[in-house]
Amino acid sequence: MARKLPPDFNADWYLSAFPDVAVSGLDPKEHYLRFGRKFGRPANGKRLAPKAEAASASVSSKSEKTSAPTAVVPVGNRAPVTSGASGEKFVALVERPPDFVASETLPAIAPPRMGVDAGLLSFQELLGGEEIAPLIAYARIMRIALPDHAAKCRATDGLFTSFFPNIANAWHTSPAGLRVMISGATDPLPNFQPRFLRAYQAGAGTTGELKLLGEGIRLPAKGPAFFDIELDQALMPLLLEVTDEKSVAQGYAFLPFPSLLAGGLHGVELRALQTEADPMDAFWSLSERLLADFLKDADPKRSIASVRIDRSIAKPAIAVWLGTILGLDVQEGSSAPSGLPELRPESEGLQILLPQGSVPTISALVSSRLQAGVHGSFLIAEAATFRPRWSVTLPAGLSRTGKQKAAREGPAVPLAIILRDPCSYRPVAATEGVEAEKRVARSSKCPSLTVLLSAWSPERTAQIVAGLQAEAGGAELEILVKTSGSDDGIRSGLDELCGTGRWKSISAEMALNRVARTASHEMLLTISDRVSFAPGSLATLCALLNDDPSVASASCVAVGEPIIRKHGVQTQSAGGLFPAGWSFVGAPHLSFSEPDVLQALGQLTYPVVANSFLLTVWRKSALSAVEMPASLVDTDNEDLRIGLQLTLAGHTNLCTTDVQARLLGNYVRRDLIDPIGMAHVPPDRSADVLNRVTLLRELA
Repeated sequence: MARKLPPDFNADWYLSAFPDVAVSGLDPKEHYLRFGRKFGRPANGKRLAPKAEAASASVSSKSEKTSAPTAVVPVGNRAPVTSGASGEKFVALVERPPDFVASETLPAIAPPRMGVDAGLLSFQELLGGEEIAPLIAYARIMRIALPDHAAKCRATDGLFTSFFPNIANAWHTSPAGLRVMISGATDPLPNFQPRFLRAYQAGAGTTGELKLLGEGIRLPAKGPAFFDIELDQALMPLLLEVTDEKSVAQGYAFLPFPSLLAGGLHGVELRALQTEADPMDAFWSLSERLLADFLKDADPKRSIASVRIDRSIAKPAIAVWLGTILGLDVQEGSSAPSGLPELRPESEGLQILLPQGSVPTISALVSSRLQAGVHGSFLIAEAATFRPRWSVTLPAGLSRTGKQKAAREGPAVPLAIILRDPCSYRPVAATEGVEAEKRVARSSKCPSLTVLLSAWSPERTAQIVAGLQAEAGGAELEILVKTSGSDDGIRSGLDELCGTGRWKSISAEMALNRVARTASHEMLLTISDRVSFAPGSLATLCALLNDDPSVASASCVAVGEPIIRKHGVQTQSAGGLFPAGWSFVGAPHLSFSEPDVLQALGQLTYPVVANSFLLTVWRKSALSAVEMPASLVDTDNEDLRIGLQLTLAGHTNLCTTDVQARLLGNYVRRDLIDPIGMAHVPPDRSADVLNRVTLLRELA
């Protein structure tokens, strides 16, 4: 489904017409893209969905008598929603129980809590004489002094929540806004006793005082109930308390890292490390593990002692959180020169040097097992919404140019979250050739090449050959051409450009390793006449091979032309083949895919399993030594077969998004290639592949 809104989408109208949008906590635009479009909802009040027009019957209900701008009234087993602004009626998505009474589910404002003075509550009074694990954990993480009887208790004994109402869900509605959904928080017995839910936070450098966040709510007789909290500090730990009418505590919930929740700064970290099917179960599980690492010793020896963060992202809230909770020295300065998170030795530990527009993960900050000199893995989220996008793991010791360095095994946790605008790495337009040339670092001239051209169009073939001759300058070009058949237009055009007898036609079925054995030059270029490349691209790819003898092939990301669909425009790109998972068809073996990597790996040179034949420079000596075993796999995946053999032989296949090529016409990426690995990657050799290439996972 294309993630593009209709041009006439009206967010204000959509929010008022469909109250479940506000309940979801999602931005109206995001809600429409995820759900509204699938259910045929209109984008504005100018047009009505067919189901909405059919549900326009007028009915009466208690809720119609209220003065609220939106009323929900029952019709049969479903509830049409009436917009007070325009009067249209729409069928709701959730079925209503027959005995449902809306007023019984609405929370009321809680009365003032005893012991609160000017919005502050003493933590010692809250703790009393009891040894309650959530309170002890909160005190330890906030460095609040504990009495002797409580200080000896282990905060991580059992669950760190003793909160009897179930938190069914929780998510961020704004950078400082948190919405908590409570279910099972009611007493079904006739003697139901009212209970009140309140939230607290302690500020930086607290002396043991908790700030009451808002007034709290009275839990309704029936759930679910929604509790909106305006956090005083978005990253600081949060404490929830349930009391009776006399302000006697009934239970607590401790959220040590609320930013892990959906919509939070670290929400992508929870998504990447999620081990439970239910998001809240995953949140509690990850929070408990991180809290146990954080509080395992009285004076924990965590790996990271300081953080160097880019000025563009070094907001006061982040610096206060890092300094107060983790006791880290926060320094503002230039970003990591490699564009990747780095760990450097310091006198008292490690310093994490972050790339521009990124923040450290909680997993890295609390870990005591990190090592210097490696990049490890990182996560990518959308800058505006913190929506999870990608998880990226690079081989240990990878440099900015993709060259392998001697290094110890990288950390098993992501080091940083890179906040990236989805439009920041867009395809290069045809009119941007001059700017593209400026971005290309031409470290050397294009050497002599053997060119293997797949030709289909006489016009495009002529353009490709002319472009290659311009790039080569005085270097020699050996032109080998695979044609689509007896195309006299292609042949005559080649004779005119290259000279009669100065190019050679070869069979379309001839394998690339056999072509390499007869090539005249050490650099072999495979190119399709569907490709248009920017000036300097070939020199850049050849330089990647010259810089490192272990590199067998180098390619760049190829971007397809926009695909016009019913609801929007999509652009496909190809930037190498990656491991996609394990397959058990016949035997355990790796499966592979060709993801759209332009936004995931922007401005980066990275190792892949294999490069396509679209625009790739190959090392003849490495390619000639490849022996292609017999396989049942069709020749469409010959590029993957060759790439696997090169990887298993100890070579590296690099791809870069620093430069881009354009593909004319639509391009269909290979989402899954299986069972190619069965014949070429035995189970005992799979680790040799996985430890040498980039591992990429889409999180959205």
